[in-house]
Amino acid sequence: EGLEHRVTCVRHLFESGHVVLQFAVTNQAEIKGQNISNVLVRVVSSDDDLYDVEAEIELPFLPFSSTGSCYIILREKKQTIGTVHTSFSCDLYFDDRSTPLQNLEISTDH
Repeated sequence: EGLEHRVTCVRHLFESGHVVLQFAVTNQAEIKGQNISNVLVRVVSSDDDLYDVEAEIELPFLPFSSTGSCYIILREKKQTIGTVHTSFSCDLYFDDRSTPLQNLEISTDH
């Protein structure tokens, strides 16, 4: 359908046990002027015991040929000691469509 998107992720770690995943989405649609709305990346942890999704903040509108961010706020379910590795399956949602993305790997040190 001429839709192309680039997604990158930056993780922000907080001492409170929260992890904020900032997903920068670039709308590179092949058809000029093709805007998208209700942009969100949903994540599912490979280990349900580590994190809860506390909030999802979508990007309401992403114009053609621009970049914007949506966010996932994760909260640790329990305190851990040492380095913790986990992976998340990720899907990009917009305009009532979804597209699978590459898995996201996260390591945290406590």
